[in-house]
Amino acid sequence: MGKPKLIPLKQWVCDSCDENIDVDDGFFEWYREDSTGKEKGFRIVHNKSRCLYDPRQLYRDGKSNLDMNLDAFVGRRGLVTLLSILDEGNIEDVKEWTEVVRRLHVDYYEEARMYWSEAQADGYLDGSNGVSEFLPSNLKELIQKYGR
Repeated sequence: MGKPKLIPLKQWVCDSCDENIDVDDGFFEWYREDSTGKEKGFRIVHNKSRCLYDPRQLYRDGKSNLDMNLDAFVGRRGLVTLLSILDEGNIEDVKEWTEVVRRLHVDYYEEARMYWSEAQADGYLDGSNGVSEFLPSNLKELIQKYGR
């Protein structure tokens, strides 16, 4: 049986380098397509140039980068901020948005997602109703079953 390796809602895995991030070392970033105004490419990354989007490349690609320290998006205040961004109506892909909100606000989700494919292949998630698989108690069980 595996034990959780990440501290829920305090540590994440960098979308750029795959190393662990503590809230104080993290950035939440995304970009806006200048031609459409749509926002996408949501990522949790280290606040280091090697992990961040390259703003010059985004500019060349007709995109504008948006980012802020990760601590602005966690906790109650962070959820309010995330909902305000959603409410603006510029999110291109709501599923992509939902994924990052789960990562930031659902206990054990960040770590459980590492084992999601294996759990699906085993049939572990069969019969789930689109809600139950995201409940923290079920996510913790998934980590205990598949974590190494």
